[in-house]
Amino acid sequence: IDPIRIKLLVKNLLKNAVKYSLENQAKPKITINLTNNFLTIRVIDHGIGMSTEQLDRLTEPFYRIDRSRQRETGGFGLGLYLCQAIVKAHHGDLTINSKEGHGTEVTANISLSTK
Repeated sequence: IDPIRIKLLVKNLLKNAVKYSLENQAKPKITINLTNNFLTIRVIDHGIGMSTEQLDRLTEPFYRIDRSRQRETGGFGLGLYLCQAIVKAHHGDLTINSKEGHGTEVTANISLSTK
């Protein structure tokens, strides 16, 4: 695996989890497991969550849920797009589950196989 890109993946996932968490809820949680030639990174937050329509577009480049946000406060809309690209480059998959008002769970399964 490429440690620099995996570090970027983890950083982006945690940054989003913290950004969209509610102050009065549990803090975001990250788990990292190594099993059966896979590295699994899971980040869970208990924040604002997203609708199904938002989830469908979430990994598109430059897509931001709140279009009124500016670059200074909202970024470029590339974070999850880059996360998906990193995971795919490592022959893995990125799964995002969310429910409005209940938070989001992002799971990256990365293959450690040399095939």
